[in-house]
Amino acid sequence: MSFNGVSALAFLLTVLLFNVAVSQTGIIVNLKIAENPWADSHVEEKLDLMLSTISRATIIKVEADAYPDTGPLETSHLDDLIEYGQTHNGRFLIDIFIDRIDIERRKAFILPGLLFRYQVYAVAVGKIRIIDIKKARLVRLIDLDCDLKAKDRWQFIDDDSFDADLKVAADRKIVLFDRLEEKIAAKIFEEVKKLSKGIHFGD
Repeated sequence: MSFNGVSALAFLLTVLLFNVAVSQTGIIVNLKIAENPWADSHVEEKLDLMLSTISRATIIKVEADAYPDTGPLETSHLDDLIEYGQTHNGRFLIDIFIDRIDIERRKAFILPGLLFRYQVYAVAVGKIRIIDIKKARLVRLIDLDCDLKAKDRWQFIDDDSFDADLKVAADRKIVLFDRLEEKIAAKIFEEVKKLSKGIHFGD
């Protein structure tokens, strides 16, 4: 075989090995988050920063225009999602659906009719869906529930959910939701990190 032939063969083998390596280490991440009525969302930026620390796997962000639009509990488009994952060299696909991010007031009776307690929280509710592209199946569906307490108010007799002391100031909301988004991103990051370890050890 000529030198040029050997070089061409070596090049093809390198490309093949590279593609195999990518297909074995790709984790496709799709984040879909509801609008926050109180503050701008920075979950994606926070998550991207955390994901950049993962060295065991290649993190692949979805192309929104080409990605199948499904809800977390839908299974009818599973084949489309698996095909998307295979096309983009994914080993796992992780969908994050944050359906609600808001302020929530919770009421606790201490002495019914006499003593009440109201608590105000920043909350985020959603699902994390993990699909194993190699095995072509849904492997996990996880509840994503995060909250942070903002206010805690005791009331004697009044039982007033509109108490002015329960209101959260605008500047306080910005700080509160920033901390909540850190918590959300950290929870998602832990799930992705688990997947990357599985890939690393040949799962």
